[in-house]
Amino acid sequence: MKKLLEKIYQNKYEFIALLAIGIVSLCLRFVDLGYHHYYGDEVKTLFLRKDQSAFDFLMEQRKGPIQFLIVWFTEKISGGFDESVIRLPFAIFGFILIYIFYYFVRFTLKYNSTVSLFSTALISLNGIYIAFSRTAQYQMVFMVFGFLTLIFFKRFIDEKEKFKRIIFFSLSTLFFTLGLLTHYDILFFLFPLVLFFKEYKKTLLLLFLSFSISFIFYGPQIYLGFFSENTAGYLSKRIVGKEYLPSYTPYTFLLYNPLYLYLILLFVLSSYGFWIIDSKQRFIYGIWFFVPFLLLDFFVLVPGTHVHNYLIPLIILSGIGLSNLRKNWQVTLGVLTFIIVSITQLYVFVPSLNSGYPFLDSSLLGISQLKINKGYSTPIYGFVYNRSWKEIAEFMRNQKRVPSFMTNENKVVAEYYLFGYSYTDWDPEKPGEYYIQVNNSQEIDKIIPVDILKYELIKQSQDYQIYKLKR
Repeated sequence: MKKLLEKIYQNKYEFIALLAIGIVSLCLRFVDLGYHHYYGDEVKTLFLRKDQSAFDFLMEQRKGPIQFLIVWFTEKISGGFDESVIRLPFAIFGFILIYIFYYFVRFTLKYNSTVSLFSTALISLNGIYIAFSRTAQYQMVFMVFGFLTLIFFKRFIDEKEKFKRIIFFSLSTLFFTLGLLTHYDILFFLFPLVLFFKEYKKTLLLLFLSFSISFIFYGPQIYLGFFSENTAGYLSKRIVGKEYLPSYTPYTFLLYNPLYLYLILLFVLSSYGFWIIDSKQRFIYGIWFFVPFLLLDFFVLVPGTHVHNYLIPLIILSGIGLSNLRKNWQVTLGVLTFIIVSITQLYVFVPSLNSGYPFLDSSLLGISQLKINKGYSTPIYGFVYNRSWKEIAEFMRNQKRVPSFMTNENKVVAEYYLFGYSYTDWDPEKPGEYYIQVNNSQEIDKIIPVDILKYELIKQSQDYQIYKLKR
C-alpha cells in the first residue's frame, strides 16, 4: 500500500485528479443523504416487524442476506431507522468503489494513468451509481465485492510465494462468496474473471467453494420453499414482463444521466477504444459487454437498472479511446467533461441545488427536458424526493380516529411513514376514511378515482392534500 501511494503521489497530476474525483464524489454521495424519503425497495430492507424472527425475515427476501444484515446492524447501532444513518454504509461502499475501480484499471489491468483516471471519473459521475450510493440497497456492495474478487485473483496469479498465493486466493473466494450472498448480479463478474486471467481450473475451484459456502444460506431458503415462493416467481415476472410496463434501456440511461454529453462521449469513445485495441482484447471486451447486453435487453423484458452491469467495459473502453487522442485533446476533453458533468449531476442529486428533476421538467445547464415517463417501467432510486411524509404522519397522529387511509403514493412507503395505520386499496363501496393525495408521487402511474365531493379537505401544502370522508 505504501508503494502504491508513493507511486500515485510521484505523479502530481494523477494525485490532483484523484483528489478532485474524490471531492466531487463525496458531495454527490453524502450531501443531504437523509433528505429523501425512503423508496419502496429501501423500506423492504428494514427489519420492522419484531414479532417475526430474523431467520424468517432473511429467508423471505428475494436476494442474499448481506444488504439486510448491513441495515439491521446499522439500526442496532443507531437505535432507529433514520434515513441518513441507514443509507450511510451504502454511500461509503459507493465511495470506496471509485478507488477500488481505479486500482483495478490501473494496477490489475495495468492501463496508464489517462485510461485509469478518465474511466474512474466516468464511473464516479454516472447517475446510476450515484443514485445507488444514495439508496439503502445492494448494488454498490456487490460491485465492491466483485472488483475485490478480480483484484485478489490477479494477485494470486502473479504471486510466487505459496503462503501469499493461498491468502490471495482465499480473499478472492471470500469476496465472491460475499457477492453471491448480496445479489445474483455478481455472476456478471465471471466474464472479466475468466476472460482476463484464463485460470480456468482455479476459477472453477473458486466457484465451487463460493457456491458451497453460500449454500449455507440458499440451501435452507430453497429447502423450506422460500425461494420458489418469493424469488422464482418474481424473476419469471421480470423476464416475461408480466404485471410490468415495458422497460426501455435508453430512457433509463438518460433519466439517470440527463446531460447528453455524458452518454455521447461514452458511446463515441468506447466505440473508438474498441476499434483500436488488438483482436484478443476486442474479444474480451466484446464478450464482457455483448453477453450481458443481449441477456438483459433481449431476453429479459423488464431489466430495469440491472443494465448497469454492461456499462463497466464501456467505461474502460472510453478511457482507452481518450488515451489514444492527442495529448492536448486528452487533457481538454477530460477536464471539460469532468467539470460539466460534475456540475450537472450536482444539480440533479444534491437537494439544495435540485429544481425538481426528474419529477418536474428541468432544462438547467443543458439538462434534458426529460422527466419520469408513465409509459415505462423504470425504477426510480436516489433522486431528490421529499413529500413531507413526516409532517403528514404528525398530523395524522393528532386525529382522533384513523380507521383507514388511501393514497396515491407507493403503498410500502406510505405504510412505513404511517406505521400503525390501516392502508386500504381503493374500493368505491368502502372508501378509506382518509385520502392522502401526494403531488408528483413515486407511483407516477397510480391514479385513484376518488370522488372528491364525498371528501372534505382538512390539510394541504405544496407537497400534499389530506381529505377526510364526509359523514
